[in-house]
Amino acid sequence: MIEISVIVPVRNGVRFIAASVASVLDQQGMGPGSLQVLVIDNGSSDGSADLVRERFGNRVELLQEPTTGPAAARNAGLARARGPLIAFLDADDLWHPHKLQSQRAALEADPSLAIVFCHGEEFSDPSGAYPCRSDPYPLRSASGFLGQRQVYEQSGPLPCLRTGEFIAWFGWAKEIGFRAGLHPDVLVRRRIHAHNTTRDTSGRADYVEAMHWLLQMRRQRAGNA
Repeated sequence: MIEISVIVPVRNGVRFIAASVASVLDQQGMGPGSLQVLVIDNGSSDGSADLVRERFGNRVELLQEPTTGPAAARNAGLARARGPLIAFLDADDLWHPHKLQSQRAALEADPSLAIVFCHGEEFSDPSGAYPCRSDPYPLRSASGFLGQRQVYEQSGPLPCLRTGEFIAWFGWAKEIGFRAGLHPDVLVRRRIHAHNTTRDTSGRADYVEAMHWLLQMRRQRAGNA
């Protein structure tokens, strides 16, 4: 029985995707058949999809989403997700082996929580090439997320923005009453490399647009109250 659906969007991530998916499949404390792993190929031209298909076969569900952008890819995965819990992993990040087990236990221990994040640590790829945060930090981003399916069902799809879509969506989930917790352990390794979305200055205007989307949603909710 599927307990957690894991959604991994990828666009031209052939150098990273195998390690990321392996870090999902290597999760400890998960029973046979308890994970649904959805890899969403978002228009890759570098063989990412072929690599996933050849390396992992039927252990993952490989979907094609032609609309460009992480929000479109995540939404395509959410539409196919069957588990009562949902997790995201960026194609260049890595999970520690007890990530899902630890976060699931946190949700079970506190029924008032619908979402739990964790701490993350950064590493440079190649080693020493890019500045990284020296200490672990709260990772309130997609790769650190585990949430109940009802968060998606009530919050709706992520806004289709180039960047900032998850921040805005999580902000809306909090606005409508979903409570989030933070696991104290470092459970995600965030890869810092030349093509991180956050290093792409051309997409930073979308962070402003993401906050504008959230403000519009709040205003709409207030008007309907």
